[in-house]
Amino acid sequence: MGDFWLGIVTGVVSSIIIIVGKIIYTNIICYTQSKYSGKWKDEIYDSNGNIVKRDIYVLKHHKRNNTITGTISRVAPVEQIHRRWKCSGVLSGEHLILLFWSEDVIKSDGCIYAVLKEDFIYEGLYLKAENSGISMIKIKLIKENGGR
Repeated sequence: MGDFWLGIVTGVVSSIIIIVGKIIYTNIICYTQSKYSGKWKDEIYDSNGNIVKRDIYVLKHHKRNNTITGTISRVAPVEQIHRRWKCSGVLSGEHLILLFWSEDVIKSDGCIYAVLKEDFIYEGLYLKAENSGISMIKIKLIKENGGR
């Protein structure tokens, strides 16, 4: 009977070790070792090409399935620095497709479709619903510290 309980305890302990190992692998190896994980900044332009808004992104890139999750915080203009968003998306080849939504009182959401132009620099469009249409705004995303 003692061997039976030893087998049960060994099986439970082994299962716990495997589960913890998988969690550690997923959260450390798959996210932190990706050059796309980390801080990014954006520049949002008006129709004349002037930068009118800036945000900081903290992204996690899962290398195995190329998904991205993270948060976005407004840093300019100053009167909007309280704004925050969550985001989720995918890297598909040289394309970044990112959806974002606000959980603040001021609701705003949209998506970003951008193409890799240089190492860790994406340029594209920020799309958002406006009135009864969709506005397309030029955006540039730049990895802080050049991919480190």
